[in-house]
Amino acid sequence: MTTGITRRGLIAAAAASLAVTGEARALGLPAGPDLERAMTSLAGIGEGHGPGTLHVLFAPWCHVSPDLYRASRGVLGHLTIRWIPFSGGQPEGKEATEILLRNMEPSLVPAAFSPLRPSAVRLPTPLCDAQDATVARSIEPLVIRDTGRALATPTMVYRFRDGRVRVVPGGVTAEQLRIIAGLAS
Repeated sequence: MTTGITRRGLIAAAAASLAVTGEARALGLPAGPDLERAMTSLAGIGEGHGPGTLHVLFAPWCHVSPDLYRASRGVLGHLTIRWIPFSGGQPEGKEATEILLRNMEPSLVPAAFSPLRPSAVRLPTPLCDAQDATVARSIEPLVIRDTGRALATPTMVYRFRDGRVRVVPGGVTAEQLRIIAGLAS
């Protein structure tokens, strides 16, 4: 009698892995429902008309967020996306976040993306400061609890039809967004 993995066992395991359901292919990590509630409490700019909602916490200076925004164009008929800006601790993020929070227009989201560069004039940013304080107090500890990592930009949160919540630290591809759209309630 031998122990360990046999060729037959390896082939059976490979075949079983091909029979993965869509739900098992869900992106992200399990998260508590309180993380989704906390995301919902933040000011965000909604677009799309799907039954499920993807909350996208992003800093305007994040180099991944513009790609995510472009990829999201293909799922807006199947998914509601809430763009939730925060400064990410950078002055450039503060100014762009303040503009978004003052206007709350989906068409302004792509214009808010900006590289890190010094700005000569610092505008007051009371809406951004309040958003950043809420992120630090309510979102960051929950993301660390659920992912074991520091808050990333972007960080996305969505809910399955049965109420389970997932958190996705970092960006995703257009195909992965389609998967999320199919799984989100």
